[in-house]
Order: sequence, then C-alpha cells, then structure tokens
Amino acid sequence: MFDIKTLQAHLSEYRLKTPKCGMHWGNLESNNELTVIVSLKCKYCKELVRKLLWLKDIYKNIHYNIVFDIPYSNEDHYKYVSYLYFLYEQGDTDGFIEMLDSIDQKKHIHSFPDIIENETVRNYIEEQRRFVENANVEYLPSILINGRLLSNYYNVNDIIPLVQKLSKL
Repeated sequence: MFDIKTLQAHLSEYRLKTPKCGMHWGNLESNNELTVIVSLKCKYCKELVRKLLWLKDIYKNIHYNIVFDIPYSNEDHYKYVSYLYFLYEQGDTDGFIEMLDSIDQKKHIHSFPDIIENETVRNYIEEQRRFVENANVEYLPSILINGRLLSNYYNVNDIIPLVQKLSKL
C-alpha cells in the first residue's frame, strides 16, 4: 500500500520542526523521523502508541517521537502524561504500556509521585502543547514523516507497512 511515490503524494508540502519535547525512541540520529500526535481520549491513538512501542524494537533505524495533545481544560490528561513522561525517563516501557492501558479506568491517578509538580515536567508539557497548537492538526492520531503531515487516509494498522517502507529509505 505504501510505495514511496504514494507516500510522498500524501505528505503535506510544508515541513514542521519536530519538537525535542516528545518521547523519543530508536535511532535519534536517523534521517527518518516518525512523529505521532496522539490524545489519551482516543482509542486509536493508544493503539498506535502500543504498535510504535512494539515496532521500535524491530525497526531500530528510525527515530520515533510521540507527542501528546494535552488540553488545558483536562487536568487528568496533564497528570497522566506527566506520569507517562516519568516512566519514559525511567526507561520503563512495560510500565508505560500498563499505564496507557489503565487510563480509561482512571487507575493510579491519585497515587502519582511528586514528579507531576516538577518544573522540568511542566516545561515538557507546555512544549508539547505549543507544538500541537503550531502543528494545527485537524485529526488525531496525526502522523508526521520527517516533519511533514501525512493525510488522514490511513488506519492504525497502516503504521506497520509505513514503518517498513520508512526503514528502507
């Protein structure tokens, strides 16, 4: 489905400078960067994140970046993303996935460590918010390849062939 010409035809003309604030995995020096903008309210977004966390161990030559859309009006999202960031910083992928899976049940939200009030975390959250606002995305999840937004014709399962093609560039 994703030959190179088709893929390029579905990328936006403009290139966004992708944030340093996201959660990064894979080869950070790679010329091929896959950035996803996701929401904790979106089941497809969470499914996409799970797939990326699986794919990063198979296709290690890509720079993966996950950015969360964190509404100002939703304090719970702020807390969850703060704790996901904490788990990311600890290198706890299993804990990250477990927390992602438990968000709908609102588990653990009152037992988060003091990391939520940490200035570094607040700056991290604000940088993600600014990036999402500047990206001006119209749908979630949104996928950017090397800073260029992919049109919304894909479904979450398309991420596997997309990553396969990207890894060969």
